[in-house]
Amino acid sequence: MRRYCFFSLFFFFFLQSCSFLPSPGSQDLHHFQTELAGKTAKKKQGKADAIARSYTAFLHGNQAEQEKHYEQALHFYKKALDYTPDNKQIFEKLLLMLFLLQRDEESAIYIKEALAQKPEDSYLLQLLANTYLIQGKKEESIALYRHLQKLQPDDESIVTELASIYLQQEMFAYAVAVLEEFIHRHPKAYDSRILLAQIHNQRQNYGEAIAALTRDIPTEKTPFIYGALASLYQIQKENDKALSVLQQGIAAHPSSFALLYDLGLLYENQGKHDLALSTMEKVIAVYPNHAGALNFIGYSWAESNINLEQAHNYILRANSIKPDNGFILDSLGWVLFRLGRFSEANETLQKALLLLPENDLILEHLGDVNLALQHYKIAQEYYTKAYNNSLDARNQQRIEKKLEKRK
Repeated sequence: MRRYCFFSLFFFFFLQSCSFLPSPGSQDLHHFQTELAGKTAKKKQGKADAIARSYTAFLHGNQAEQEKHYEQALHFYKKALDYTPDNKQIFEKLLLMLFLLQRDEESAIYIKEALAQKPEDSYLLQLLANTYLIQGKKEESIALYRHLQKLQPDDESIVTELASIYLQQEMFAYAVAVLEEFIHRHPKAYDSRILLAQIHNQRQNYGEAIAALTRDIPTEKTPFIYGALASLYQIQKENDKALSVLQQGIAAHPSSFALLYDLGLLYENQGKHDLALSTMEKVIAVYPNHAGALNFIGYSWAESNINLEQAHNYILRANSIKPDNGFILDSLGWVLFRLGRFSEANETLQKALLLLPENDLILEHLGDVNLALQHYKIAQEYYTKAYNNSLDARNQQRIEKKLEKRK
């Protein structure tokens, strides 16, 4: 009975303290419900209006960005962020504009303000660490990445970024240590293994570089691991081992156009041109838009003076994929020469030379084209430059014969 009375008294005083609430059945209840619904609707409408205004400002900012009016774009992105402060896309756009305008201090301020709300947000911490890098504050950046590593101990991107910063500071032992520790815990950390191999390779520790790609590694290697390992063997002039690794990789990953392409280049370097050509055709079968393979096949046909129309088509496709590649432009100029389109060849080869001004093969091709155009003096000048720039004895002998004919 006492419990009941106590509860009743408590409930009575509670209701008294909530006397602003209308009593059930009172005439004010309907008005209260109507007012509450109105406030909720206004709140929703206000949020919808803010999103609409933010979107409009974002569109204006995006348009200004496309026109490279970065200051104007920044103004609109700031406005958009004011309306929707939690919008990550707008936040990133704003930081991009500040980066393009080289206003790194302001970027740091925005990121720190966001971090004040979310102090352990890995994304924001990484943004700030990268901003410090841009500002040249490498010690601060390292400290943040080490903190990030504690927050996200299994995130390989953080480890490789930290190792890269150590490399920039020439702190090689630290870079190696952080990578080896991560690889020990994550044997399939292939990006870390490749970076570690690159470090050892740059320091000419070739045995350690190979060990980074082979030691305690799971049997299911990625194509990139096979390719990197083959490259290391080629650097050490161990082409037989490189060939074996690539063949193993292709057996494990038969649809890897990257490994097929590397194999084709290896055959070419070994003087096995027919094998190289057939391998590049396999690359095209797997990946028809591989610019390197298209260029290789097209140039090979042009060099042999066969399949010229198809060679021209292949090289045009390669050029459309990589339009500012000097080697592809050289191939295009050469196939145009073979087709007898000398003026077009000359124009194309001039573009190639602008991209690769010291390339002896482009200079030799320009000599051939100008000779066909009966510009004998110009042809002689190009041949002389080609001879002087060539580091290959066989190429020098070929060019020397052309120079002797002009005497």
